[in-house]
Amino acid sequence: MQADRITAGLELATRYQALVALKGCGTVVASPEGAWFINTNGNPGLATAGSGDVLTGFVTALLSQGWPPLDALLAAVHLHGSAADRLVAEGCGPLGLCAGELIDSARYVLNRWIPGAP
Repeated sequence: MQADRITAGLELATRYQALVALKGCGTVVASPEGAWFINTNGNPGLATAGSGDVLTGFVTALLSQGWPPLDALLAAVHLHGSAADRLVAEGCGPLGLCAGELIDSARYVLNRWIPGAP
């Protein structure tokens, strides 16, 4: 899988007719229709217990607000990485970063993405 993450992601997406996110350095997002994306933000601090659960929470939160599934997954993956990058920039990690710290950081980042937010 690691030798060709894009092909692996596309094969999984096609086989299971599902969106796929292969976490790692350059998280790969793939769709059953053959689209694929590589997220370039984030850092090794995301390789911590519970980080994938936080990412899943971000995805489901966006889905529950009516976001289209692919858009929700792409936004959540990018938000996840941005939250971790913000924590590292502030001196929290990447070593010792805890999954729970991503939530407040993501709220901060997301509010900066919204025009007119404080």
